[in-house]
Amino acid sequence: MPQCIYSQDKSNIITGSDSGTRDFRTPSIDYSDYLCGQMSKDVNFRISKMKIVRTKIVDKGNVLFNIIPIDQFGNFIQNLTNKELEFDAILEKDYVKYKSMLKFQSESKLEKSKKTNLHILVENSILTTNLQDILRQIRNLIPKLMPTDSISVSLFNQKIQNILPIESAQAAYLKLSVENVKCSGTNSAINVLYQKLNELETHKSDANNIIVQIYTGYENSSFIDTYGDIIDRAKDLNIPIYTVGIGTKVRSFQTQPLSEATGARYYDLQEENLENLSAILNEIYYSDKVFYQYKLTPDAFSEEWDNLVMQAALYNGADFLDNFVDIYFKAPDIMTTNKILAIYDKEESFPDTNSFESYQMIALYMQNNPTIKMEITGYTDNESKTTELALSRADKVRDAIVSFGVNPRRFVLKSAGDEEPIYTSSAPQNLLALNRRTELKWLREEDKPAEIKGELAESEFMADQFVITWEKIGYKAYYKRTVINGETMYKVILWNYETNEQAAEEINRLKATFQDIEFKVE
Repeated sequence: MPQCIYSQDKSNIITGSDSGTRDFRTPSIDYSDYLCGQMSKDVNFRISKMKIVRTKIVDKGNVLFNIIPIDQFGNFIQNLTNKELEFDAILEKDYVKYKSMLKFQSESKLEKSKKTNLHILVENSILTTNLQDILRQIRNLIPKLMPTDSISVSLFNQKIQNILPIESAQAAYLKLSVENVKCSGTNSAINVLYQKLNELETHKSDANNIIVQIYTGYENSSFIDTYGDIIDRAKDLNIPIYTVGIGTKVRSFQTQPLSEATGARYYDLQEENLENLSAILNEIYYSDKVFYQYKLTPDAFSEEWDNLVMQAALYNGADFLDNFVDIYFKAPDIMTTNKILAIYDKEESFPDTNSFESYQMIALYMQNNPTIKMEITGYTDNESKTTELALSRADKVRDAIVSFGVNPRRFVLKSAGDEEPIYTSSAPQNLLALNRRTELKWLREEDKPAEIKGELAESEFMADQFVITWEKIGYKAYYKRTVINGETMYKVILWNYETNEQAAEEINRLKATFQDIEFKVE
């Protein structure tokens, strides 16, 4: 058993303080849940965690995946044989297990010749409240990187701002400034990721490129590309996109499938544990260098598979250490619940000029796709309830896009007033700005824009449980906040219907089974 391997030679154990910039090649002696050092199997150890850190689909459903077995101090255990790693993995879907053959491939060891370029994207929208602390954590990481590797750091809201262009680890520490940074605007993560992937394709490198996006909010203002486009692009370039979601505003139903579909891993981090960010980034970085690789081959591959769950288990002599990850054979449909064109100060109806670059991009897209139309909906907060203000906001955004050469007849304007706030009135003022907004909805033949209103829930937790239940029985669902008779409620929405007529037909079928729910075409 792995935990029973001993050595008389303890010379490679270093005692004393483990703080500072300890070399990864020396064992850690401080407790850690994250990969932070390495140690030979010749020393007494017990594996306490096993993580799947990278996956890749090769021909006919074969899955290559990398695992890191670590002890209670975060040490990667080196030189284990396949027999010593009592390891197994299966593929399953809806509790159906598919027979597969597991084969050990190799152990990857720390080598200077294996170079890594680490690209970190940090959200700095109005949803971000701890940007300087995040940047300090990134700065703490830099001395731990190998001097032959490189790192870049960028901020993003509607735009991408490179605050540390690609630099060697040795040069980056002094060049990364954590001062004079501020948070504003909305989150166009899809657009930013597409730009970053294009940049990495243009500037080819012999190093492994890894993208890490640090979210504090959620995607809410990309207009043209989708998460599916990003996934396909990243897989073509063999670039994993890891995500660290910080706080409660992050929508993991967007970021976790994105990361797992690109072969990466999603990390959830509470704001009170922000000091662990540096350790997580360190794990992402070094798990590209040290790992054990396996290959899982299903006995029979089905072209109908969209995704399967891979369950991996390692026995440490006392317990089975489990880890689960979704394996995506096709890019998943990931819901983006908002496409915010502009946010406003109170009573303001003119969009911020910072948004005009996005409007020019939208105009060009509409010019290149002459059959599509756009629906623009204006919103207010509960202190500015007039539908006229909401409609004026939509009208002025349309005028701004029209100024770039688009026919005004291709727009439909709506006013929702204060009926669908993103945040309730008890939220901080910076978040309430998202209630004062205009949103875009494409009216395209290839889209499926019709939706069905389902249950009304009294809490976000209840709405989330409804969504999970609908998805388990095969529907696409999400929820959004609404105000009814002055009270905040949560509408469950079933989506992905081509027309209102198709949605109405589905309602007739649903009523036969769910008689207590008042369904309505949205």
